[in-house]
Amino acid sequence: MFNESAGEMWGRAKKILAGRISRHSFLMWIEPMRLLAEDAEGVVLSCPNPFAARFIRENYREGIEDCLRQAAGRLLRINLKVVETPRPERPAEPAATARPVQLELPGMDVRPSAGHLLRRDHTFDEFVVADCNDLAYNAARALAKDSSSRMPLLLWSRPGLGKSHLSQAVGHQVLRVNPGERVFNITADDFYHEMVRALKDGSRGEFRDKYRHGCDTLILEQVQNLSGKDKTQVELAEALDSLLECGKRLIFTSTERPGDIPDIDESVRSRLCASLVADIRPPDFVTRMRILKKKAHGQVLSEGVFTALAQELTENVRQLSYGLASLLTRCSLMNVRPDENLARQVASQVASRQRALTMNALMNLVCAHFRLAGTELSGASRKTEHAVPRQVAMYLARRYTDQSCQAI
Repeated sequence: MFNESAGEMWGRAKKILAGRISRHSFLMWIEPMRLLAEDAEGVVLSCPNPFAARFIRENYREGIEDCLRQAAGRLLRINLKVVETPRPERPAEPAATARPVQLELPGMDVRPSAGHLLRRDHTFDEFVVADCNDLAYNAARALAKDSSSRMPLLLWSRPGLGKSHLSQAVGHQVLRVNPGERVFNITADDFYHEMVRALKDGSRGEFRDKYRHGCDTLILEQVQNLSGKDKTQVELAEALDSLLECGKRLIFTSTERPGDIPDIDESVRSRLCASLVADIRPPDFVTRMRILKKKAHGQVLSEGVFTALAQELTENVRQLSYGLASLLTRCSLMNVRPDENLARQVASQVASRQRALTMNALMNLVCAHFRLAGTELSGASRKTEHAVPRQVAMYLARRYTDQSCQAI
């Protein structure tokens, strides 16, 4: 149980968190939570359903604990307990269709030796295999196995189709078999910024030794962002050579084919092209249905709900996940059951917000706003009436597309 001061402490923590995240996110995820209990080590907070508990663990756990530390003056860990809101009276369901109880598993991300955490749900067991990704899946499984001959793997696709899932699944499998393996999960931008810091600090030797001799599995994501970074490319090429000579695992992800990445040094391009290149295509309707059912995690939803989401949300897996999360959260807040009409309403809103923005569409929009021709926007003129719209277009392209600065 908790006393009045504990309730005030939780209130202060919520106010701090409200200032850090958007109002929409706060009202959707944080406001419904209630303080249930407190002890010397932490607090127990309520969540309206298992899906909300899972989402909060993955996205807000560290932020909530930091706000609690500020409000209480000491470190407090959080434990989430599902306390479903009573629903309006409905006719009793037959026992055969009663909602099963979903047990709560401890949520803890896996910390690799360097770089970003491995998301605990990014495992091979949680990946839905289909014709659109079977080569990438089988190649990743083969790379994760202990073998004396390891060909590097490069996964490429549009954003949100499962590249990070498969690359992190390799890390999970490696650490499950050998917890002492040194797994680095980083992005190309991480590598670049780490190298810059090493040059400024005079620690270039330690930086080189870390990647050439201190790494067993390197997961390098978003390699297309190496475009135009000449010194970084040279340093990376030397590190890759050292890792390959020692038979280490290498897995890359990119939103472009290695041959299509602009301004890449040939030494790096040749190493990327020498990898097993596997593409991941957008899932078809049947696969989207399987993905939604997998991500429902025991939630009892009608076939019509899944169908409505799968028909509307066709861009990528990330869009499917967000659409399902939005639907379940809205139903929880409104205290209603998910149905096909509500699913279509939510899916149409998600699809309209997340429709991909191409460079051509963005340039046409800027040209229309400033009343310019396309040749004036992309030309060499430095006149204010041309330079300012050009700068606006470059900013928007960097903010809302996945293109690198050099490509833009």
